Amino acid sequence: MKDKRPILVTGGTAGARRLADALAVAGWPVIYALAGLTPAPQLPEHAQVQVRHGGFGGVAGLADWLRKQRVAAVVDATHPHAQRMPAQVAQAVRLADVPALRYLLPPPALPRGLQGVRANTLAEMAERLPG
Repeated sequence: MKDKRPILVTGGTAGARRLADALAVAGWPVIYALAGLTPAPQLPEHAQVQVRHGGFGGVAGLADWLRKQRVAAVVDATHPHAQRMPAQVAQAVRLADVPALRYLLPPPALPRGLQGVRANTLAEMAERLPG
């Protein structure tokens, strides 16, 4: 579908690769972006997924790139513990006025007998710990 604008998937995880492949199978042009830190990263398998290695030049560079590429949406599917790229994506999509979402896999099941605590920050987690 040539009239569709591309979707940028920031990747580096198995879930990100599967998502990029699924979007391509559904007919979306997909650009899969990697920071370039891993020497031999695993890549999406679909032949139509365009892979981009390396940074964008910070928040302003990413916002400019999103506008120039006429990106329809951004899916931040970086590692759940990544902090820098998700923060940069959040700022850049606001500047470029591009819709975005953060793709996170559900947390793994806890071993039997353990109870989980949900928190968005380490400080919040510390406040929720008993005693």
